Amino acid sequence: MSVKVLIATTVIYNGVNIKDSELKNVVLPVVTMPVIKQLIGRKRMTDSENELNVYFPLSSQSDIKKRFRRCVEKILSSLHERNSNLSGIAAVWNQLIPDSFSFMYVMPTQFNNLVPVFSTLAWSKVHYDAMFYLYTLRHYQYESDTAYVSVLLKGLNISDKMDSVMENYRDSQKDAQQRTKEVLQALLKRYVNNPIVDKCINGEYNLIPDFTAEFNRIYKELKRENFDRQWKNRKRTVSAGKFNSFIEEMELPYRIEIESKDSGTETKKLSVIPKTKNTSS
Repeated sequence: MSVKVLIATTVIYNGVNIKDSELKNVVLPVVTMPVIKQLIGRKRMTDSENELNVYFPLSSQSDIKKRFRRCVEKILSSLHERNSNLSGIAAVWNQLIPDSFSFMYVMPTQFNNLVPVFSTLAWSKVHYDAMFYLYTLRHYQYESDTAYVSVLLKGLNISDKMDSVMENYRDSQKDAQQRTKEVLQALLKRYVNNPIVDKCINGEYNLIPDFTAEFNRIYKELKRENFDRQWKNRKRTVSAGKFNSFIEEMELPYRIEIESKDSGTETKKLSVIPKTKNTSS
Protein backbone atom coordinates (compact mmCIF):
# COMPACT_ATOMS: atom_id res chain seq x y z
CA MET A 1 0.00 0.00 0.00
CA SER A 2 1.39 3.39 -1.01
CA VAL A 3 1.16 6.12 1.62
CA LYS A 4 2.18 9.75 1.19
CA VAL A 5 3.60 11.41 4.29
CA LEU A 6 4.50 15.08 4.71
CA ILE A 7 6.97 15.73 7.54
CA ALA A 8 7.39 19.35 8.63
CA THR A 9 8.88 21.26 11.52
CA THR A 10 6.69 23.64 13.51
CA VAL A 11 7.86 26.47 11.26
CA ILE A 12 5.02 25.35 8.97
CA TYR A 13 2.57 27.13 11.29
CA ASN A 14 3.85 30.47 10.00
CA GLY A 15 1.22 30.77 7.29
CA VAL A 16 1.81 27.66 5.17
CA ASN A 17 -1.61 26.40 4.04
CA ILE A 18 -2.26 22.94 2.63
CA LYS A 19 -5.45 22.51 0.61
CA ASP A 20 -5.39 18.88 -0.43
CA SER A 21 -8.33 16.50 -0.10
CA GLU A 22 -5.91 13.55 0.21
CA LEU A 23 -4.61 14.92 3.51
CA LYS A 24 -6.78 13.10 6.05
CA ASN A 25 -4.54 12.85 9.11
CA VAL A 26 -2.47 15.31 11.14
CA VAL A 27 0.00 14.04 13.76
CA LEU A 28 0.98 16.71 16.28
CA PRO A 29 4.19 17.13 18.32
CA VAL A 30 4.36 18.27 21.94
CA VAL A 31 4.06 22.07 21.70
CA THR A 32 2.04 24.84 23.33
CA MET A 33 -1.60 25.65 22.70
CA PRO A 34 -1.20 28.48 20.14
CA VAL A 35 1.17 26.36 18.05
CA ILE A 36 -1.25 23.41 18.19
CA LYS A 37 -4.04 25.60 16.85
CA GLN A 38 -1.83 26.92 14.08
CA LEU A 39 -0.60 23.46 13.07
CA ILE A 40 -4.13 22.09 12.81
CA GLY A 41 -5.20 25.20 10.92
CA ARG A 42 -2.61 24.66 8.21
CA LYS A 43 -4.90 22.03 6.75
CA ARG A 44 -7.52 23.88 4.73
CA MET A 45 -10.73 21.95 4.22
CA THR A 46 -12.04 21.61 0.67
CA ASP A 47 -15.72 21.86 -0.25
CA SER A 48 -16.06 18.06 -0.22
CA GLU A 49 -14.50 17.56 3.22
CA ASN A 50 -16.10 17.74 6.64
CA GLU A 51 -13.65 15.99 8.99
CA LEU A 52 -9.97 15.57 9.76
CA ASN A 53 -8.25 12.98 11.95
CA VAL A 54 -5.98 14.66 14.50
CA TYR A 55 -3.51 12.59 16.53
CA PHE A 56 -2.59 14.23 19.83
CA PRO A 57 0.68 13.27 21.53
CA LEU A 58 0.93 12.00 25.07
CA SER A 59 3.55 13.65 27.22
CA SER A 60 4.75 12.50 30.62
CA GLN A 61 4.86 14.75 33.64
CA SER A 62 8.66 14.57 33.65
CA ASP A 63 8.79 15.73 30.02
CA ILE A 64 6.54 18.73 30.73
CA LYS A 65 8.72 19.57 33.75
CA LYS A 66 11.82 19.59 31.54
CA ARG A 67 10.12 21.91 29.05
CA PHE A 68 9.04 24.25 31.85
CA ARG A 69 12.55 24.34 33.31
CA ARG A 70 14.08 25.13 29.90
CA CYS A 71 11.69 28.07 29.54
CA VAL A 72 12.62 29.37 32.99
CA GLU A 73 16.32 29.01 32.18
CA LYS A 74 15.83 31.04 28.99
CA ILE A 75 13.96 33.75 30.88
CA LEU A 76 16.65 34.00 33.56
CA SER A 77 19.36 33.99 30.91
CA SER A 78 17.64 36.80 29.01
CA LEU A 79 17.36 38.95 32.14
CA HIS A 80 21.06 38.45 32.82
CA GLU A 81 22.28 39.00 29.28
CA ARG A 82 20.06 42.00 28.65
CA ASN A 83 22.16 44.04 31.06
CA SER A 84 25.44 42.26 30.42
CA ASN A 85 28.57 43.84 28.96
CA LEU A 86 28.41 41.10 26.31
CA SER A 87 25.35 42.65 24.68
CA GLY A 88 27.45 44.81 22.34
CA ILE A 89 27.45 44.51 18.59
CA ALA A 90 30.68 42.48 18.53
CA ALA A 91 29.17 39.91 20.86
CA VAL A 92 26.13 39.55 18.62
CA TRP A 93 28.21 39.07 15.49
CA ASN A 94 30.73 36.74 17.11
CA GLN A 95 28.06 34.72 18.94
CA LEU A 96 29.73 35.17 22.30
CA ILE A 97 26.40 35.08 24.06
CA PRO A 98 25.14 31.63 25.19
CA ASP A 99 23.17 29.44 22.79
CA SER A 100 20.16 29.55 25.11
CA PHE A 101 20.00 33.32 24.68
CA SER A 102 17.98 33.89 21.51
CA PHE A 103 16.33 37.25 22.13
CA MET A 104 18.89 39.57 20.50
CA TYR A 105 18.90 40.74 16.92
CA VAL A 106 20.70 43.53 15.09
CA MET A 107 18.90 46.57 13.74
CA PRO A 108 20.16 49.48 11.60
CA THR A 109 19.87 52.99 13.02
CA GLN A 110 19.27 56.25 11.19
CA PHE A 111 23.05 56.63 11.03
CA ASN A 112 23.39 53.25 9.24
CA ASN A 113 24.96 51.67 12.27
CA LEU A 114 23.92 48.21 13.49
CA VAL A 115 22.96 47.93 17.13
CA PRO A 116 21.81 44.96 19.20
CA VAL A 117 18.11 45.00 20.11
CA PHE A 118 16.33 42.91 22.71
CA SER A 119 13.24 41.18 21.30
CA THR A 120 10.41 41.64 23.77
CA LEU A 121 8.14 39.56 21.52
CA ALA A 122 10.47 36.56 21.74
CA TRP A 123 10.74 37.05 25.50
CA SER A 124 6.94 37.21 25.81
CA LYS A 125 6.57 33.95 23.87
CA VAL A 126 8.96 32.10 26.17
CA HIS A 127 7.16 33.56 29.19
CA TYR A 128 3.83 32.34 27.80
CA ASP A 129 5.29 28.90 27.06
CA ALA A 130 6.47 28.65 30.68
CA MET A 131 3.00 29.55 31.97
CA PHE A 132 1.37 27.00 29.64
CA TYR A 133 3.63 24.18 30.87
CA LEU A 134 3.10 25.25 34.49
CA TYR A 135 -0.67 25.17 33.95
CA THR A 136 -0.37 21.71 32.40
CA LEU A 137 1.73 20.45 35.31
CA ARG A 138 -1.07 21.35 37.71
CA HIS A 139 -3.39 19.00 35.79
CA TYR A 140 -1.05 16.05 36.33
CA GLN A 141 -2.10 16.11 39.98
CA TYR A 142 -5.42 14.51 39.07
CA GLU A 143 -5.30 13.47 35.40
CA SER A 144 -2.17 11.26 35.34
CA ASP A 145 -0.44 10.91 31.95
CA THR A 146 -3.42 12.22 29.95
CA ALA A 147 -3.17 15.74 31.39
CA TYR A 148 -1.45 17.26 28.36
CA VAL A 149 -4.09 15.97 25.94
CA SER A 150 -6.86 17.10 28.29
CA VAL A 151 -5.44 20.64 28.36
CA LEU A 152 -5.26 20.70 24.55
CA LEU A 153 -8.85 19.55 24.14
CA LYS A 154 -10.03 22.20 26.57
CA GLY A 155 -8.08 24.84 24.70
CA LEU A 156 -9.67 23.73 21.44
CA ASN A 157 -13.15 23.73 23.04
CA ILE A 158 -13.66 20.03 22.32
CA SER A 159 -13.46 18.58 25.83
CA ASP A 160 -16.49 16.46 24.95
CA LYS A 161 -14.20 14.43 22.67
CA MET A 162 -12.07 13.25 25.59
CA ASP A 163 -13.93 9.94 26.00
CA SER A 164 -13.52 8.98 22.35
CA VAL A 165 -9.88 10.08 22.41
CA MET A 166 -9.23 7.92 25.47
CA GLU A 167 -11.02 4.97 23.89
CA ASN A 168 -8.75 5.23 20.86
CA TYR A 169 -5.78 5.63 23.18
CA ARG A 170 -6.63 2.46 25.10
CA ASP A 171 -7.01 0.53 21.85
CA SER A 172 -3.69 1.81 20.57
CA GLN A 173 -2.05 0.97 23.90
CA LYS A 174 -3.28 -2.61 23.63
CA ASP A 175 -1.79 -2.85 20.14
CA ALA A 176 1.45 -1.23 21.31
CA GLN A 177 1.68 -3.57 24.30
CA GLN A 178 1.18 -6.61 22.08
CA ARG A 179 3.90 -5.42 19.69
CA THR A 180 6.23 -4.75 22.63
CA LYS A 181 5.53 -8.20 24.02
CA GLU A 182 6.42 -9.84 20.71
CA VAL A 183 9.65 -7.84 20.28
CA LEU A 184 10.71 -8.43 23.89
CA GLN A 185 9.99 -12.14 23.63
CA ALA A 186 12.16 -12.36 20.50
CA LEU A 187 15.01 -10.64 22.36
CA LEU A 188 14.77 -12.95 25.36
CA LYS A 189 14.53 -16.10 23.23
CA ARG A 190 17.79 -15.14 21.58
CA TYR A 191 19.62 -15.56 24.89
CA VAL A 192 17.94 -18.69 26.24
CA ASN A 193 20.72 -21.28 26.58
CA ASN A 194 23.06 -18.56 25.31
CA PRO A 195 24.13 -16.54 28.37
CA ILE A 196 26.08 -13.31 28.07
CA VAL A 197 29.51 -13.57 29.67
CA ASP A 198 30.96 -10.08 29.93
CA LYS A 199 34.50 -9.35 31.06
CA CYS A 200 35.19 -6.08 32.84
CA ILE A 201 37.94 -4.26 30.91
CA ASN A 202 39.37 -1.02 32.25
CA GLY A 203 36.50 -0.82 34.69
CA GLU A 204 33.77 -1.15 32.05
CA TYR A 205 31.47 -3.86 30.71
CA ASN A 206 30.39 -4.06 27.06
CA LEU A 207 28.12 -7.00 26.23
CA ILE A 208 25.62 -6.70 29.10
CA PRO A 209 25.25 -2.92 28.56
CA ASP A 210 24.56 -3.63 24.87
CA PHE A 211 21.78 -6.01 25.90
CA THR A 212 20.53 -3.40 28.39
CA ALA A 213 20.41 -0.75 25.65
CA GLU A 214 18.28 -2.99 23.45
CA PHE A 215 16.01 -3.86 26.38
CA ASN A 216 15.69 -0.15 27.23
CA ARG A 217 14.76 0.73 23.63
CA ILE A 218 11.88 -1.77 23.74
CA TYR A 219 10.76 -0.47 27.14
CA LYS A 220 10.94 3.18 26.07
CA GLU A 221 8.86 2.66 22.93
CA LEU A 222 5.98 1.63 25.18
CA LYS A 223 6.59 3.68 28.32
CA ARG A 224 8.17 6.83 26.79
CA GLU A 225 10.89 6.81 29.45
CA ASN A 226 14.01 4.84 30.35
CA PHE A 227 13.54 1.78 32.53
CA ASP A 228 16.54 2.70 34.69
CA ARG A 229 18.46 5.94 35.20
CA GLN A 230 21.80 4.17 34.93
CA TRP A 231 21.05 2.08 31.84
CA LYS A 232 23.90 3.75 29.90
CA ASN A 233 26.47 3.24 32.65
CA ARG A 234 29.03 0.67 31.51
CA LYS A 235 30.77 0.57 34.87
CA ARG A 236 27.86 -1.29 36.44
CA THR A 237 24.93 -3.43 35.39
CA VAL A 238 21.24 -2.82 36.01
CA SER A 239 19.80 -5.15 38.65
CA ALA A 240 18.01 -8.26 37.46
CA GLY A 241 14.94 -7.13 39.36
CA LYS A 242 14.51 -4.12 37.03
CA PHE A 243 14.52 -6.39 33.99
CA ASN A 244 12.22 -8.95 35.57
CA SER A 245 9.68 -6.37 36.67
CA PHE A 246 8.99 -5.40 33.06
CA ILE A 247 9.13 -9.00 31.84
CA GLU A 248 6.47 -9.93 34.40
CA GLU A 249 4.36 -6.93 33.37
CA MET A 250 4.47 -8.22 29.78
CA GLU A 251 3.41 -11.64 31.13
CA LEU A 252 6.31 -13.43 29.49
CA PRO A 253 7.53 -16.80 30.87
CA TYR A 254 11.13 -15.76 31.40
CA ARG A 255 13.34 -14.33 34.08
CA ILE A 256 16.81 -12.81 34.05
CA GLU A 257 19.59 -13.73 36.43
CA ILE A 258 22.83 -11.76 36.74
CA GLU A 259 25.68 -13.37 38.62
CA SER A 260 28.03 -11.24 40.69
CA LYS A 261 31.42 -10.46 39.18
CA ASP A 262 33.88 -13.31 39.39
CA SER A 263 36.92 -11.90 41.16
CA GLY A 264 39.20 -14.29 39.34
CA THR A 265 38.06 -13.82 35.74
CA GLU A 266 36.60 -10.31 36.17
CA THR A 267 33.43 -11.46 34.39
CA LYS A 268 29.69 -11.18 34.97
CA LYS A 269 27.11 -13.51 33.47
CA LEU A 270 23.57 -12.62 32.41
CA SER A 271 21.24 -15.56 31.79
CA VAL A 272 17.71 -15.67 30.40
CA ILE A 273 15.87 -18.57 32.00
CA PRO A 274 12.48 -19.86 30.82
CA LYS A 275 9.93 -20.18 33.59
CA THR A 276 8.17 -23.46 34.17
CA LYS A 277 5.23 -24.29 36.38
CA ASN A 278 7.67 -25.33 39.09
CA THR A 279 9.91 -22.29 38.66
CA SER A 280 9.41 -19.56 41.21
CA SER A 281 9.31 -15.96 39.96
